[in-house]
Amino acid sequence: MKKIELKNLIDAAAGRRPADLVIKNYQIVNVLSGEIHAGEVAI
Repeated sequence: MKKIELKNLIDAAAGRRPADLVIKNYQIVNVLSGEIHAGEVAI
């Protein structure tokens, strides 16, 4: 991974730049505990 790609990923994770794709209103399943949580993920 190039340095600029890593910087862009860190900036998106910190909210300093928009993510390429955001998936909202879905449920995350923890397969170890069986818990279900509402969530979103940015790609």
